[in-house]
Amino acid sequence: MIRFLVLAGYFELTIYLHLSGKLNQYINMHYSYLAYISMVLSFILAIVQLYIWMKQVKTHSHLNSRLAKVTSIALLAIPIVVGLTFPTVSLDSQTVSAKGYHFPLSEGTDQAIQTSEGTTSQYLKPDTSSYFSKAAYEKEMRTAADKYLSQDSIQITNENYMEVMELSTTIQMNSRARQSSLQALSITTPVMPIANFCSASALSIVSRILVSMDY
Repeated sequence: MIRFLVLAGYFELTIYLHLSGKLNQYINMHYSYLAYISMVLSFILAIVQLYIWMKQVKTHSHLNSRLAKVTSIALLAIPIVVGLTFPTVSLDSQTVSAKGYHFPLSEGTDQAIQTSEGTTSQYLKPDTSSYFSKAAYEKEMRTAADKYLSQDSIQITNENYMEVMELSTTIQMNSRARQSSLQALSITTPVMPIANFCSASALSIVSRILVSMDY
């Protein structure tokens, strides 16, 4: 009976996350099909366990002690407890897929429409302030800015372009570092031609830096 309740809990939790639109806060929606497969399997296994319980079918088990049985049930119930009690903000898979950077939604954007269409409209402004206190964030930004301001020219690469973009929108880089160059920045997309997209992205990044340096 307990196994049936746990499996039914898996099924109902997945249904709830899907209908409430919160599924993307726990997994990358690119792999949402796995959630639907697990939902179907949970439902089928729950029916099997219900049949075994009602018919009193004897099954072979290696869980002989009471402690082993309680432990196995507790481990199986952990995902249900996490899904119902843990705060969803800290489990936002969109932030994880962006490697820690947060891109705010544009003003006037309807999230319901975006969810139904599978699209997003966001500012091209990386923001990591949510991971620090205000004082700690300002200290981190100032330390990072000093590293670039001490240079005669700034080279933007795959490794640092997100950091430079954030600095250019949060701290005004003054005339001590007026020159910037783009080096080996590769960005890929399945929608737009690679060359056009890279050119547009590079131009956007460099223009933001030049504006922040009062060009």
